[in-house]
Order: sequence, then structure tokens, then C-alpha cells
Amino acid sequence: MRFSRPTLTAIMLSSMLLIVVINLRYQHQEDMPLEPLNLPPLPQQVWHSWRSQEGVQVWHAMQAGQQGELMWLYDDGSSARQTLPSDDWASQLAQLPRPTMSTAATLLLQGPWTRREAQAISAYVIKRQRLTALTYPGSDLLICLSEQLPGALWLAQQQNKQWHQLAQLGALTEPTWPDRQQWQQWRQQQARQLRQNWLSTTGQIDIRRHLAYHRWSDDLYQQLYQALGDSQRTAPQQAQQCLLTTSTSSDTRE
Repeated sequence: MRFSRPTLTAIMLSSMLLIVVINLRYQHQEDMPLEPLNLPPLPQQVWHSWRSQEGVQVWHAMQAGQQGELMWLYDDGSSARQTLPSDDWASQLAQLPRPTMSTAATLLLQGPWTRREAQAISAYVIKRQRLTALTYPGSDLLICLSEQLPGALWLAQQQNKQWHQLAQLGALTEPTWPDRQQWQQWRQQQARQLRQNWLSTTGQIDIRRHLAYHRWSDDLYQQLYQALGDSQRTAPQQAQQCLLTTSTSSDTRE
């Protein structure tokens, strides 16, 4: 079948117009804001924090059971754990070594003890082991990254980092940004994972450990979880721009 030149021209123009319309429609759909996720609130975790006379930070959570756990977090990020019986913790702690030098640490205590008992336990450990306050300066988040936590988390995962390594981020050199559907799936998956960590006993200890180590606010984890629900696919690009702008400003000052 042969077509005349005007007919071929009309067919070509129609095809081009169709392609343009499809692209515009796709771009329009990509730019449409995602609906907020209906995230259930994170259950309140009853953790109490205080500082000893020596300046050592102590985290305590009261939980029922026949035994509990004491955890030391040291300056270099290492940690140690000690299981304690609920009714004979004093004799167990009496077996702890007496170091000749002081050590900087934070204590996490979880078990069937009241706050007064937890204070007695922590005071005994701090004195016996000559513990002092952590001297690690922490890792401050850039202000713009603290306002773009979901985007920062996405960048972190592209660099094989976890949520507690957000302050170690660098800008991506050749980023490939998620589209609308990919971002929707990603933020749903991350919200589920954060919630699972929060509900896990081990996860809770890790969360408190990282918050204490980095000197971050106690509610940073909750902020990240809630921010995922409202985040849009442009969040990684905004976090990337934060890193690039900060890097450029630093180079200029030098």
C-alpha cells in the first residue's frame, strides 16, 4: 500500500504529536505529589535517661522477666553486654574487674528493675569500673539534611550505609533518581523496616546506642519514620543539593 506525500507527512506529524502527548502525560503523572502514607504511630518506649555525678549517661527501660541486660557503649563504638539476674544482680556485678584506668562509656540497662534500682546498679558499675562521660564529639547532621531525612537515608543506602551513618554522607557522582512508583515502594519498605526495628528488643538497644554515640536528639528515629510518610520522590535530589552546596561553601572558604 502506497501513501501520498501529504498522507505520509500527516502520519508522521500525528505520530510525533502522540509521542509528545504521551511524554507530557508521563511527566505530569511523575510530578503529581504522592499521597501521605497512613503510618501507624510508633508505640511509646519507656526509656529513661539521666547522667551520673561523673557525667556518664545512663539509659534505662523497665521490662518484666527473670533477668535483664547491662550494656556498655565505649568511645570507639565498641560495646560489651552482661546478663544480670533480677534478684541477685549485686553478686554478679561484684565479679566485674576493677580497671586501673578510667574509661569513657554510656550505660544501657534493660530489665525488671525500678528506676531507683537501676540508678543503684548504674552507680555501682560506674564507680567500680571508673567510668567517665563519652568524649567522642558526636556527628552533627547538616541542618538541610536534618530537614531531608528520607532523602538522606536514600543517599546513604546508595553508599551502603545505614540510618545511623547519615552524618557520613557524600554527594553521589552519577546518581540515578527514583521515579514516582519506585519512591512509593521504597518509602513503604523503609517505614516497615524502621517499625520492625523499633518493636524489636535488640533494635531498641541499637537505636539508643546510636543516638547516644552520635549525640543526636532522642526523637531522631521517630522523626525519620514520620518524615517517610510525607516524603516525595524529589527528596534524594534535595538532600544531594544540600551536600553539594555545603561542599561548595567549604571549598570557597578555603
